[in-house]
Amino acid sequence: MPFSVSQLLTYSPVTYWRSYQNRFDAVVTIALFFAAVLVAVLDDVSSELLRYFAVLRQLRLLRLLAYVPAFKRLVASLRAVVLACVPLVMVVLLTIYVFAATGVLLFGGLMFPQNADLAEVSGFESGGAYVNSNFNDMPSAMVTLFDILVAGFDPNVVEGVAAVASTFQARLFFLIFYLVGSVVLFNVFTAFIIDAFIANYESEDIQAAGSDRASAVPPP
Repeated sequence: MPFSVSQLLTYSPVTYWRSYQNRFDAVVTIALFFAAVLVAVLDDVSSELLRYFAVLRQLRLLRLLAYVPAFKRLVASLRAVVLACVPLVMVVLLTIYVFAATGVLLFGGLMFPQNADLAEVSGFESGGAYVNSNFNDMPSAMVTLFDILVAGFDPNVVEGVAAVASTFQARLFFLIFYLVGSVVLFNVFTAFIIDAFIANYESEDIQAAGSDRASAVPPP
């Protein structure tokens, strides 16, 4: 708190607020101040809440990372990669949406714990691990397909869908999605992120080395 107040006395509020580091420090400081007031006023503050406040105090140390050149280059590279991969992310999400809509049309309303056809499939009973892996609505369908895309092919989901619908339709649907989504799109997406990050990080290194050499040259 004294450090933030001294900065406000040194700089104008507008100048102080222009810095993202100062904004972050101000938010954390205000949160810690109210936390201290809360602890002083209330007697029954849980130890779990105090533990969160202790973690919040450590967040101020993150400001020091802004002065580490390697960390600054890393953040700049990550930012460039995130901006560059937005179109590819949209393609992946559109693919998931199309397959999810198709799955809802084919298998919607069939997968629920009371369905007798799911009795012999493990995990789809009430409270089971796969009870939410269904195509009864678009959110559930998209989450189910996203899990398959990220975690890999899951035969239990396929068996559950095949138990309540046509086995041929279910296996063909998941086979096509696995080939298009996991084998092609996800691998392209992963390779693009790695290549873009390496290229941007090397570019940041070259720029940093050039700046160091320029600053080392004595003026004429």
